[in-house]
Amino acid sequence: MICQTKQKFKAAYTNNNWLDGSKGNSIKVGYIWLRGQMETVRWHHWVWNSLNIPKHSFISWLTILGKLRTRERLGMVGICSDTSCLLCTSGNDSCSHLFFQCEFSHQVCQGVMGWFHIHSNSRENLYVHWRKWGWKFKTKYQQQVAYASLAAVVYHIWRARNNALWNQIVLRPDLVIKQIQVDVCIRMKAKLSNRWSERDKTWAASLMV
Repeated sequence: MICQTKQKFKAAYTNNNWLDGSKGNSIKVGYIWLRGQMETVRWHHWVWNSLNIPKHSFISWLTILGKLRTRERLGMVGICSDTSCLLCTSGNDSCSHLFFQCEFSHQVCQGVMGWFHIHSNSRENLYVHWRKWGWKFKTKYQQQVAYASLAAVVYHIWRARNNALWNQIVLRPDLVIKQIQVDVCIRMKAKLSNRWSERDKTWAASLMV
């Protein structure tokens, strides 16, 4: 494996200089060169936001890629015949329906948006919600809290969906909202630092539950 990697990196050297000789070599530069050009996505700000709880980021990442193992996706490969939504039964169990066409997820999303004083009655998709939550807040830390909350919404809706699948119990939306608020508040307290302005600290204190 080491020899194979060495052979690959030989292509980047000319007369013992790295690439055109204008930059020194480093692990970071070498990794970027080896990886090659990759598409830049707009949603990385909220999916990989540093304030997110890691498991929330992972589920959000799978969601945005459409890779969650929903009934609709499993049905496409012949594993599942019933593709109905487990939370509202009025649509298909798919990423596009769960976030946020489903009545259950819509209520959860509206509840968390109300917590942030964001008002919207329409059933907008996840991409629109990400843009809207980012536009609402102007400071970096307030945006990070909002994005962490959106990731928590995605995670807990998926968790509620799995609970309905395996335990045949649909949780009440208000209980899910409460758990999202608790998760976000614990995360805020853990990440609170002197770099936060007094304005941001006051705003964060107003959200504490």
